[in-house]
Amino acid sequence: FPSHDMLKALRNQEWSLLFAGVSRNSYLDQMYRLIKKYHLGQRIKYLGRISREDVIQKMQKAVAFVNAPIYGEPFAGTVLEAIANNAPLLTSNDGSALEVVRPGLTCLVHEKLDAPTLARNMQSILCDPELAARISAAAKADVLNRFTAAVILDKTEAYLKGAIRSTVLNTK
Repeated sequence: FPSHDMLKALRNQEWSLLFAGVSRNSYLDQMYRLIKKYHLGQRIKYLGRISREDVIQKMQKAVAFVNAPIYGEPFAGTVLEAIANNAPLLTSNDGSALEVVRPGLTCLVHEKLDAPTLARNMQSILCDPELAARISAAAKADVLNRFTAAVILDKTEAYLKGAIRSTVLNTK
């Protein structure tokens, strides 16, 4: 959730933030306290659990997608999905996102829990549509080159053929 520092840095920008998914009640309570404290009820909305179709629709309309894990997400499926739907990515350096992105080229990265840098990255995307478009296009091209089903199947097939070849050679 946006920190005090990030909210201060972005207070003069036009923006809104949508959260979706399931969250712990303590986190939601903290989020609602900050929304009330900073009078952000018109800018920040928690949608709760929404359908997959709604998630995709919101990603396609997003100015950016913020992925800010602090507990090390094991797979970057949401990151790939956001990129595939043309949402410029802002991500922390925690979790699996860095396995699938190219910092500075396909996304903007901040240190885990570094709200001021995340705020600067958000401001960069909000104030520079050309940067957002460039990141989004580079990220989508990268995903299509490295992570489509056909590419993954080809890589898996090549790996398995190599493993079989190696096994056969080692048993002779």
